Formats: sequence, C-alpha cells, structure tokens
Amino acid sequence: MKIATILLSDDGKIIETGGYAESVLGEDRYDLIGIPISELLQVDKEGRSDCFSYLKNSIGEKIVVTNAIDGRSLEVAVIAEPEFARDAMKLIVSSVSTQNDLLDKREKLLAMFCHDIRSPLNSVMGFLQLLQMGTYGNLESQGAKSLEIAERSTRRMISMAETLLAFESMKSGMIRLNIGNTCLVEVIEKALTAIDLQARKKNLRFKFDLPTSVKIAADAERLIQVVFNLLDNAVKNAPEGSQITIKLEGFADSYEISVCDLGPGIAPQYQELIFKPFFQIDSSGGGFGLGLALCRTLIEQHGGKIGVISEPGAGSIFWFKVPRVQTVENFIPSLKSDSVKGESINSMSSSN
Repeated sequence: MKIATILLSDDGKIIETGGYAESVLGEDRYDLIGIPISELLQVDKEGRSDCFSYLKNSIGEKIVVTNAIDGRSLEVAVIAEPEFARDAMKLIVSSVSTQNDLLDKREKLLAMFCHDIRSPLNSVMGFLQLLQMGTYGNLESQGAKSLEIAERSTRRMISMAETLLAFESMKSGMIRLNIGNTCLVEVIEKALTAIDLQARKKNLRFKFDLPTSVKIAADAERLIQVVFNLLDNAVKNAPEGSQITIKLEGFADSYEISVCDLGPGIAPQYQELIFKPFFQIDSSGGGFGLGLALCRTLIEQHGGKIGVISEPGAGSIFWFKVPRVQTVENFIPSLKSDSVKGESINSMSSSN
C-alpha cells in the first residue's frame, strides 16, 4: 500500500512531503510546500470545517478526510512532532481506494479459508460434544471446565466462519428472506435472552420502552439477528454497571428499534464506515468486522434503513427502521422476485 507523509508547521502549513506524495495526494510534492493543509485536505467535501483545527484534535488517531484536489477519500494517521515545533504534526496518508483493493483480496482469501476449515471444525465440535456426554468416560471437574472452554472456542470459530460465508452468499444474492407475520416485541425479547449472559458478566441493566405488541411482515430470525448484533455492540462498549436502553417506536410508515449505550461513542468520520464490510475501529475484540455490514444488508432487504447517532464520549444510539407492512403479500415485491436466487442459509452469526 502506498503512503505519503506530510510535515506541518505549527500554523498548519506544509513544510515537507515524503513517500509516495505525488501518487497519493495527486500533486507535485514541491508544489505543496508552503500551502495551508486546508487547501489540500478537507474534513467534509464542502470544506466548511477548519481541517488544521480538526487535525490538532485528532492527534494519535486515524481519520478519514477528502482530497480537495480530486475528491478522493484519504485515511490520515495524525502524529505530534513537538521536537520540531510546539504544534507541529506529521500526517501519514493513504488512499482509501487502495485499502479497498487490499480488503477485496483479503475478503476472497478469508472466504476460501472459512469454506475449507468449517468441515474439520464441525468434526472437532462433534468429538468435544461426545466427550461432554461421557461417551469416552467421565472427566474430573478441572477436565470438564477445560472441555467447556474448548467447546466454546470451537463454537466461536465455527460462528465466525459461518458469518463470513453468509456474507459472501448475501453479496451474491443467494439469501432468500423467509417472510411471515412477525411480532417485533418478541424479536427484541429473544435477542435480549441471547445476550443476557454477556450482560450479566458486566452487571449491565436494560431499560425498555416497548409497546405491548407490534406485528409486521418480516423475517423474524433475521431481525432477531440484527437486534442481537446491536445489543452485542452495546454490551461490548458499555461501561460496567451502566444502562442500555431499548426502544420500539411507531411512525406513519415504519417502526424503529433503537439501542442506546453509554460507551465511548463513535467519531463522525467513522459513523458511515462502520457499516462497511471488514471495517473495524478497534480490532482487539476479534471477529471480521462484518456484523454491522450484515445488519445493513438484512435491513435494506426488508426495505428499511439503519444508522447510528453518536458523539465521542457521549455513547451511541444504533437504530433501524422497517416498513409498516402488515401482510406477507404486500411485502416489498421486488425482493420476492426471481432476482434473488438460491436457497436460504439456516443460521448466521451476528458477531462483529
């Protein structure tokens, strides 16, 4: 991946460029010397925000900005350079499109890997379950605990493989929704049951704002998957002992489900990117970064929308809306046509 480096003075002017500056930035490196960084990079395409001030507030972070010259998206790592000048900064810049090419290659490699590893993992799981059943003799308590850990880890690996394969199938139009009469309150309750153990470990509290019953035409299992994924994100990010709020609201033409946590929040430049495949703000939690991408695809297949409202330090509200369709016959005809080919996948993980 080609990168460029930019050294900025304490008043926001370009002092020096390096690396693949001409290729990444689209200008002769010497022509850039002395110009304000705001003439090269913009926080938004309209150039309304002061880029230099934004960069100063983003030291130690990676941000996404727009190249003012050609409109391309660029990822920038901002590093303080106090030994040069008090407010001097170094920028490490790479093209998002170049990163997307790398992501495409990684995506294909992971799909091949997951397809090949799923069968042996299922075999391992089968033997572990036989051990738990005592088929080969009883285990002492410590052995039983170790076996439980091995079984849980194997199940997670299988789940991750199925997540990626399901995403590949969905991209290829190989997923068919199973539309039926769906109670949205029951969808939320089932997702809450699935996440309960994880929430208990952090002593989290759930607050509900739900009507008694709301029924629409939808794929119940897919919506449970989406709600579980949003709850899973909230549990991971919520401070220990805090509260997570779940709401179900009705509008003229849709219903909205939202999940609110009191976690660290999400910076504006990442709020659209987190719904893209394989994008992760923090990869330390494991997974492929596919959970929210799967959610978006499933909700859009229902004719709905999904998004997030968040500010750094102020928590996040993930929400999605689905149409207020009452009967299966009236459900988004275009998605019930032969243009969606292939068979349903029975189960998909929603882990991130």
